[in-house]
Amino acid sequence: MALQATSGFGINSVFWLRSLHDSELGPTRRVLQDIEPFFANLGLPFDLRDVKTPAHFYRALDSLVASHVKPILQLDMHGTRDGLRLTGSDEIAPWTEVVPRLRAINVACRGNLCVVAGVCHAFYAIREASIMDASPVNVLIAPDREVQTGKLEDGLAGFYRALFSQGEIYAAFEKHLGEPFKLFLAERFFVIAVCKYIRNVCKGKGASIRRERLLSEVLLAGHARTPESIKSIRKQIKAGTTPDQAMLDRFASRFLLGRPCPFPIDQLIKAVEEIKR
Repeated sequence: MALQATSGFGINSVFWLRSLHDSELGPTRRVLQDIEPFFANLGLPFDLRDVKTPAHFYRALDSLVASHVKPILQLDMHGTRDGLRLTGSDEIAPWTEVVPRLRAINVACRGNLCVVAGVCHAFYAIREASIMDASPVNVLIAPDREVQTGKLEDGLAGFYRALFSQGEIYAAFEKHLGEPFKLFLAERFFVIAVCKYIRNVCKGKGASIRRERLLSEVLLAGHARTPESIKSIRKQIKAGTTPDQAMLDRFASRFLLGRPCPFPIDQLIKAVEEIKR
């Protein structure tokens, strides 16, 4: 069974954070000369800020939390697998500091944050995502390796024009960006993560190991060890660890910030069982 998750979102501004040396500004200037008039014609607020240090960068991100906007956040700087490099101090703003701030913005704008990162290795930010917490973004477009400046200059203006003219992020991404960029969608990530959870700890050997561990914890806590008691505990543990719609809704409400999972639990379970066969 193919599960196709889409990600609807609303955007009402573009927030461009730049940290480049003066000698590197040419490509960005040319992109902005192309798309700033386009944004103006749409009546779309556009805010360009140069940030030189991690502290300056963090303040710029934090300002979005209280602004009540639904932004596309464009990151225009250098990066590594560990974080973003700021030109003023040549310091790294690590993903462990950046991603919680993105999450705060995403929570504030009710799950509508879209980040476009023209930054080498920026897709590694997603290592900080977990369905146990709110998603740090609704959409992330970023490369998982080095990206050439020419690729950004050629693709960014076309991407923004296509996105705001046609409203379809898949088509805009595939036509104007593509490799080495990757497209992260919170809904798709959530569906895949839940399916892995069902497969690994709710089915087969993984489920048996988990239930026995839970049984041991209950017994170690001092619960009676009679055959009848153990049978009752096993029954309760099995019921409590069987994936159901309530479990799915709890996870979805947290990670997707109130949006439901695009598929019901029985459809996810069926997909996992078909994959296992």
